[in-house]
Amino acid sequence: MNNFAGKKALLVGASGGMGSAVASMLAENGVSCALVGRNKQKLEDIFSVCSSSGNPCFTFSCDISDSSEIKKCCQEAINNLGGINYLIHCAGNYNKASAAECDLEVWDDILDANLRSTYHFARHLLPQINKAPGGAVIRISSRDALHTGIGIQTAQKRAIDGYMEVLFEDVREQ
Repeated sequence: MNNFAGKKALLVGASGGMGSAVASMLAENGVSCALVGRNKQKLEDIFSVCSSSGNPCFTFSCDISDSSEIKKCCQEAINNLGGINYLIHCAGNYNKASAAECDLEVWDDILDANLRSTYHFARHLLPQINKAPGGAVIRISSRDALHTGIGIQTAQKRAIDGYMEVLFEDVREQ
């Protein structure tokens, strides 16, 4: 594994299964972590694991569907860690309902939490990430598959995939 010692990461969804596994691995390899999640108890649990590595670690409870909370979270993480090298986003909401049953408010909530939050975190952290070579924005998501009742899931996943492709082109030179 590469030497990550001294690097700094903000992990969105750190209190979930995938996020906590990634946070633990990064902390074990010398990365200081800003852990973002909804569940304060689960955040404290992963904080205990990550901070036991001896690297600085901070927790942030943030409603990722609220752009103003995202902005505040990003600034606090940058201030606490002294910068950011990696944004790892693996949080999201899920809803299964057919097109005739799904409420548009639910669709909007999912788009805010899953798609728009990806954009807002990247927007606020890219200036920091681009200050040093070797930074990264990573969006972890489940695979989409066409099944009945997952229209919004499929739509937001394909939108995230498209956004991440364009984001790569935007920052290719950094």
